[in-house]
Amino acid sequence: FFGLRRRVVRHGRTSALEAVELERRRLQAPALTRRQVIASLAVTVLLPWFRSRCEARFREVEFSIPSAQNRLDRTWLVSYPWVHAANVLASFGYRLLYLLEQTDAWSPWLHLLGLRLVRHFPDPPADT
Repeated sequence: FFGLRRRVVRHGRTSALEAVELERRRLQAPALTRRQVIASLAVTVLLPWFRSRCEARFREVEFSIPSAQNRLDRTWLVSYPWVHAANVLASFGYRLLYLLEQTDAWSPWLHLLGLRLVRHFPDPPADT
């Protein structure tokens, strides 16, 4: 997708020689583990679905009659905008820092999973 691929993050500073060795290992490294693929899929598919369900529930409670709202609904009305704003702000911060090359993580979710996006250049087709 857009030539991007997820990779496991390695923390710490490296020398030039170590960087060359890490690059060689990266090129020979296996793909993501099954757990990482499933977690990445969950973040990519289930998280947006969950957000849309939360948004729909918020709109449903927001436009309901106040006398018909229970304590849980009122708590949802107060807390959801704050949780949503915190999520959007964190995502914006990660993307901005990523674009300014201050972090390896594109999103807070990839950071929690220990993954990062890297550019993937496929091998050119072989001439026959």
